[in-house]
Amino acid sequence: MNWKPAMKYETVDFGEPVGSLSGCTQNTSVLMPVSGSKARILLNNTMNPEVMKIESIILKTDREEVPVTVNSLYTAELQPDEQIYTDPAAIRIQAGDILRVEIRFAKADNIRAMCQTWAARSWHSDYLNVDGTEADCTKIFEWLANDVHHPSVIIGFSQIDIECDEKIKVLTMFGDSITHLSHYSDALLERVMEEYRGCAVIANAGLGGNRLCYDASVSPNLGIHSSVFGKAGYKRFEEEVFGTCDTDCVLMLEGVNDITHCYQYRQSDQIPTAESFIRHYQEVIACAHQHHAEIWIGTILPENVFENEEWFNLSESLRIQINTWIRNSSEADGVIDFEAIGKDENGRLKSGFHLDGLHPNTEGGKEMAAAVPLEKILNPD
Repeated sequence: MNWKPAMKYETVDFGEPVGSLSGCTQNTSVLMPVSGSKARILLNNTMNPEVMKIESIILKTDREEVPVTVNSLYTAELQPDEQIYTDPAAIRIQAGDILRVEIRFAKADNIRAMCQTWAARSWHSDYLNVDGTEADCTKIFEWLANDVHHPSVIIGFSQIDIECDEKIKVLTMFGDSITHLSHYSDALLERVMEEYRGCAVIANAGLGGNRLCYDASVSPNLGIHSSVFGKAGYKRFEEEVFGTCDTDCVLMLEGVNDITHCYQYRQSDQIPTAESFIRHYQEVIACAHQHHAEIWIGTILPENVFENEEWFNLSESLRIQINTWIRNSSEADGVIDFEAIGKDENGRLKSGFHLDGLHPNTEGGKEMAAAVPLEKILNPD
């Protein structure tokens, strides 16, 4: 029996306080992809500047509820930038269960980091006020009201592990907002549950705005702290993919921000070349193989946002060069040709596939998930 991440997301650093949850209760409902007899939670106060005090943690299914301890105590205190596993909790999980994680915060002020999902089909959170009434998330985190994609968030933890059969495979999806928004990852999880129930788990290592070749874009036009975009993909890859789980296969899709941010935010010193892309792809491929994991690379989707910009042809030319290398290279274990399924007859992102000219919607995510060759990844023989 091994610990497998039934749910794992990146913690996004906003770089400044965006809300407080002191006295509130967070209820997170998570779809369980595998069966097991024990669970543990990776509590997470990374990037937050203040001590986080947790009054209680309870795990619930339709059959039972179990209090969770940390170092044998029913309360927990996390120092700034600390993460720690809870003690294993004995609880019967069946693939397809909804596991509810109830955390009551005694102190959680000036929060600046959290996990996010926009599709919110594999997990979502609700909140209760101190008096037990339902809380309005947009009042706790005011920035949520301005996010057109309406995310759900998690404070205080970033991963749920289930002790289960060691043969179950861990698929980690690595990339930018196209992965992070979760329309693609949730659709893939739903496909796994339908076709390979109990055989695999999916970890989401997407990070909105992330670039493969350069650290977070910095510009006064961004309107938010640039740290949300994170370290360059090639820098964060090993830690995020292998740091807290034994990934068996990486599904990587990243690059659209590299070829647009440099022009959009007038960063002339950060215009990538095809050679730099290839070098960093090769680095992450080598890293995956060093960890005895497969890695499948996705071609970069076209977009409909910047086609009237004077620099569009330069950006598009680079995208085509990179996709040609991805398709022709034999260094990765496989290629998923997302461009082929996402483009229309004019080579742009096709109608009905996207939310905003860049990010796939629910239907686009389903098409992307359908393109992943699970039969080869989960049945390699």
